[in-house]
Amino acid sequence: MKVDLNIEKGYCKVTKEKGDKYFTRSGYSGQIETVFMHHVKLQLIEQGYDVIKKRIADDPGNLVDDRQHWIRTRKWKGKDNEFAIFNNQWSIEDSGEAFNKTGEYTFNVI
Repeated sequence: MKVDLNIEKGYCKVTKEKGDKYFTRSGYSGQIETVFMHHVKLQLIEQGYDVIKKRIADDPGNLVDDRQHWIRTRKWKGKDNEFAIFNNQWSIEDSGEAFNKTGEYTFNVI
């Protein structure tokens, strides 16, 4: 899996490489997206980013569905070097399913 993070342009493109796994639903949430985002997070950590995957609703001030996740910098204080990666099509499209079908997916970055 290749993860291309471009914070300035506001996207994170994930591309399937030969030998990458097919993502399946987790028993915990029933969504493929949570498993897919976990693997994206691991790739970002390999690239040197200090990130976590967290439910968006657990961060103060975010009014979204309780099941939606994002990948964000560990320290979230509103500084310039912080970012969050999320699926802006979450309510209509599971990013993990889309990645399985097309071999690529682009997340939004704020």
